[in-house]
Amino acid sequence: MPKKLLYFIIFLLIAVIFFTVNRNNTCDIIFFFEPLTLHKVPVFYSLAVSFVLGMLVMLPFALFRGKKKASKTQPKQPRGKKTAPETPAGGSDPQ
Repeated sequence: MPKKLLYFIIFLLIAVIFFTVNRNNTCDIIFFFEPLTLHKVPVFYSLAVSFVLGMLVMLPFALFRGKKKASKTQPKQPRGKKTAPETPAGGSDPQ
């Protein structure tokens, strides 16, 4: 079995155990002011929503990070090819 699949299965197993253990733990979420309050929200819902929102916020930074880096670097010469020294504008090399 590939390692990534095994790690994913272990992660899902830990997440399911966490959800079942904390299904009765609830909390109140207050947004800025008192009228915007959610009562008796399960803890794992609030954690899952905050995790997903964090991923969505970081997604543009992760996607567009490589494009800026690539545009700043200058193209490199391929290895193994040596360029000849430039000759003067007259054409031949005077001796």
